Amino acid sequence: MLSLLVAVTLALPASPRAAPEAETVIHLPHLGQAQGLAAFLSRAGEKASLLRPAAWTNEFHPLLRLDLSNPRALEGVGIDLAGGSTTSLRADGTLSCLRLKDVARFTAAADAALAREGTLTPVAFKGGKAAIAAAPNGVARSGYFVKGAESCAFGSLSNGEALRKEAQKLVQKAPAADKRFAGLNGALYLARREGTLAMDAKGDVLEAKGTSRRIPLPELRPAGTSPYANVQRPGLFLGRASFTPDGVSQMLHAGVAQLREICRACTHGALSRAADSLGAELTGAALVHVEDVRFRGSLGLPAVRFFAARQAVVFEGKSEAGLKRALTAVGEIAGVRKLADGYALAVGSSAVYVRQKGKHLVFGNEASTVEGMLAALGAAPGPAPHGMTFDLDPKLLARGLSGISLLDLAAGREAATLFAISTEAGPLLAASERIRGWADSEAGGAHRFAFTWSLPPVAQP
Repeated sequence: MLSLLVAVTLALPASPRAAPEAETVIHLPHLGQAQGLAAFLSRAGEKASLLRPAAWTNEFHPLLRLDLSNPRALEGVGIDLAGGSTTSLRADGTLSCLRLKDVARFTAAADAALAREGTLTPVAFKGGKAAIAAAPNGVARSGYFVKGAESCAFGSLSNGEALRKEAQKLVQKAPAADKRFAGLNGALYLARREGTLAMDAKGDVLEAKGTSRRIPLPELRPAGTSPYANVQRPGLFLGRASFTPDGVSQMLHAGVAQLREICRACTHGALSRAADSLGAELTGAALVHVEDVRFRGSLGLPAVRFFAARQAVVFEGKSEAGLKRALTAVGEIAGVRKLADGYALAVGSSAVYVRQKGKHLVFGNEASTVEGMLAALGAAPGPAPHGMTFDLDPKLLARGLSGISLLDLAAGREAATLFAISTEAGPLLAASERIRGWADSEAGGAHRFAFTWSLPPVAQP
């Protein structure tokens, strides 16, 4: 759940000096223009230490400890702030390319670093300067190449020979536009096998945009009109989306899988028939509202996980009559109770609701949340600029995550992940203002996305 809402102009692909087979590429096209991002991350790092630029100093360059938030320190080792940098992280080590303003200062700092790692050995390099630190067996462990104003350095914990050859090639080669970054614009670009990200910050707002093949969203329809564009509900999360028929089916059958975990009397056949019957009558327009998160018991219990987020999901039907006919399939599920406008399924002391209002179908796991959503329906339709848009309250998210305890770590990987997020990011979420964003589907199961993360304005003296 990260967010999105950034108006960014299309840009030519960034041109990093990236090493082939890099698992991660970090590219800053202009170091001097990254100070807004560095300032935002420094401030966010006061609450979440992993975000502090100083925490990346060992990753940014294999030889030198470089803090992006300290321009004077960068210039002090000869780096040109008007130039760019590219860091490539591979399985065999790190490779970093930078433009230099003062070659002598850079090589002096790099030589000192190499001397601490092993035997400093100058290397013959036509038209430039190079040096390596070799292990006792003579294998290169780390080093650098400088040609003109360009430098590429490498570092490995074991055998750095392949990186040495790559650094020598890259420093002599003009950087090429990277198609992965087409359409993105930012002060920092990140590329991994599963997707790309570009980030920048203006004052108190972080802006990000990218693509990913790992966003857990069903397939979305393109921009259009949404019957829920003007529906407002306060709470932790409000998302508006339009799904393809396959996407609707995925959402409904994901709900079937969850209900089977918490309702022993519910047969798979009855649940699936109800999902298929309803799915055939839905347009794909949807609204997701999470009021808050409250953990009441061990996360190892499926029912505790299911009812932790008090939520309601609304789907638009093709017609009121068709939706009413399809809804009768829910009545075949064992244990359901008929309501005036739908059904309720008792699960312990709680219940799951399926209710209809005109052309709208509301699913929910809390009576008051469902009632509030039913009351909010009826606002005029409006434009939907993306397949999905959302608005998240980080303070309410932090409050919800704080309910996870050390005892929940035994509940499994999901609980352990949530506990880690709460521990590391909880204080930052609690100190943040808003997270907003959007997502669109692309071919092959990928999604484009963008989000803004807002911190409160800095108090003026």
